[in-house]
Amino acid sequence: MLKSKEAKTIYEIIASCTVKASLDLNASLIISFTAKGYIPFQLAKYRPRPLVIAITKSQETATYCELGYSLKSILIEEGADVDHNEVIKR
Repeated sequence: MLKSKEAKTIYEIIASCTVKASLDLNASLIISFTAKGYIPFQLAKYRPRPLVIAITKSQETATYCELGYSLKSILIEEGADVDHNEVIKR
């Protein structure tokens, strides 16, 4: 059983596995849809080589995400369709 110091949240587990998979796949981007910016910051915690793109509908979250390691944000309008090709072009 994990001690409380070693216990990870589900978000940390998802983030660490995502970063590991991105390295295994030699990915150039990690894209994260987010409302509050929590997952992109968990991803940044593991210092990924690929750029992390945080897609959000909140200006506050977009600004917050720009502060993290290897994080860039894209602000989309409420109800907008997101085309992955457009995200990659940005």
